Amino acid sequence: MKTPYIWKNGEFIAWDDALDHNITHSLHYGSWVFEWIRFYYSS
Repeated sequence: MKTPYIWKNGEFIAWDDALDHNITHSLHYGSWVFEWIRFYYSS
């Protein structure tokens, strides 16, 4: 079953209009690695 709406930027929009690149998720969580390195070596 496909969801008709999604919450994005403070509003509900149609699922078909919610166009983010598929790498967005990877970039968001991939940048965590650099934060961890900075934390690890500063302690």
